[in-house]
Amino acid sequence: LLVLLVLLALLALILNIEDLPATFVMIFDSAFTGMAATGGFVGAGVMMAIRAGVARGLFSNEAGQGSAPIAHAAAQTKNPVKQGEFAMLGVFIDTMIICTMTALVILVVEGAYPSDGGVVPYAWMSTELEASAITTAAFSTGMLGGAWVILAAQGLFAFTTIIGWSYYAEQSVTYLVGDWAARPFRFFWVAIAFIGTLIVNVDGLWRFGDIANASMLLPNVVALIMLSGVVIAMTKRFDKTGELPPNWAGDHWGSEPPAPGLPDPSDPEDPTYTPPPNN
Repeated sequence: LLVLLVLLALLALILNIEDLPATFVMIFDSAFTGMAATGGFVGAGVMMAIRAGVARGLFSNEAGQGSAPIAHAAAQTKNPVKQGEFAMLGVFIDTMIICTMTALVILVVEGAYPSDGGVVPYAWMSTELEASAITTAAFSTGMLGGAWVILAAQGLFAFTTIIGWSYYAEQSVTYLVGDWAARPFRFFWVAIAFIGTLIVNVDGLWRFGDIANASMLLPNVVALIMLSGVVIAMTKRFDKTGELPPNWAGDHWGSEPPAPGLPDPSDPEDPTYTPPPNN
């Protein structure tokens, strides 16, 4: 389904390829001019655009939140560097490919979209379309089955998101109170997911989600900064030798001396230092 969505977006962009240069100009021009400022001065408009972009970006890829590492930490691998690169690839595919292509389709596909009793040439101009309806309208214009692909993709993305976040939350709960809480929490999660469908105030729900994401992001960014030296040292060693320090690779502590100029996990002054295991 994801491949079909990408192919459909590619088809739409190819059919409207002559409009792409002007679209990119409009994106950057609108972000830093008065067009982005609604109901205030230009600086406020730019700040609001950045805030909304960061908030939606977190919903898109969770980068920096510390949630995705819960899943990657459960991977059966002895190589954290490779696993980290795999995690970064997911962010790239999700945001730089899927989200960018979807946005470009919305901006370039021309049609007749309802707006204030009339029609406008682009879905993003419509005052009667909002949220996912804009995407559905753009993909369904001139593309057979486009609306059904978007509908199926939205359902799949929503379902997998619910499953993924339930795993994150369950791991957090069991870490805090013990494994016994896993089953009760699953019942609680299903109930909350159902109650969420009854909420009419979607704007309030989005704001709550933004606050919840920020509450996870801030402490995790501090941890990322504190551990950045370890990550950089491990990555440099891996790039140079294709190997990790002995203790990180699961071997015995100090089984091989580090090469000159590379991180030494047995040196307390080294960023990769890890105390030897107690025998």
